[in-house]
Amino acid sequence: MPSASTLRDPATDPSMWAISYKQLEDFAKELKKKWGGAYSLLTMRDIVAMEIRPHCAKHRCSYALSKNPQGRRVAAFVTHCWDESFEQFFLAIQSMTGHMQSKPDMFICSFSLLQGDAATVAAQVDVSIDASPFVSALKQADLFMAVRNSVVDIYSRGWCIVEIITAMQLGLVGGHRTLIGGPDTFASSSGSCFDFRCYDKRDRIKLLRYILDRSEDDIDKVDSMISEFRSFGDDSRRMAAEAAAAEAAA
Repeated sequence: MPSASTLRDPATDPSMWAISYKQLEDFAKELKKKWGGAYSLLTMRDIVAMEIRPHCAKHRCSYALSKNPQGRRVAAFVTHCWDESFEQFFLAIQSMTGHMQSKPDMFICSFSLLQGDAATVAAQVDVSIDASPFVSALKQADLFMAVRNSVVDIYSRGWCIVEIITAMQLGLVGGHRTLIGGPDTFASSSGSCFDFRCYDKRDRIKLLRYILDRSEDDIDKVDSMISEFRSFGDDSRRMAAEAAAAEAAA
């Protein structure tokens, strides 16, 4: 009898829209070779517009499915922001997985979704949040990988808020199931999950309703966890907290 995984249709099942670390690494190498010195200036948004969208149009599917026609099961979900430097993004992924002998296959929205015009993207995400490809992929993932950057706080972005809320509900946040990488530039930020920005007005309404559906206690837990994600690895904050605790105990 075929396994559950063999019954999945990779064309319609987001839990099969992963790319391998090697595929991401090869993409980064080709990009660096093509763009030379300009490589370090490119954002993920630039990459999607100039590289991934044309690739998707040529192959009539997402980048991930063009490389994996039979699909590739999501082992890790990567939450990030398109305004980031692509080089910084890849280096963060490289650092986060450097200790792993076997690298996880990753759902990265820019590669996993079919990129195109607004209508093409809307056809994939203009559904309830619970039915969105992001939640479907998170339900399959074993790891939750948060990639921060030095340009914008990822937790000022609506979908990143929804992704951490969902990851918390699924038990993906905390311990060995969470990886946090990239610079802690926004460690001192105190913005709440309600303070997010969103490019699409309809998306903003949908995301806000999703957040408002949480209890006050849940919201406090989300804000606390976001603060931890922002400041993870910030030695100055850790040392200040330790010094304050030592002073209080004296």
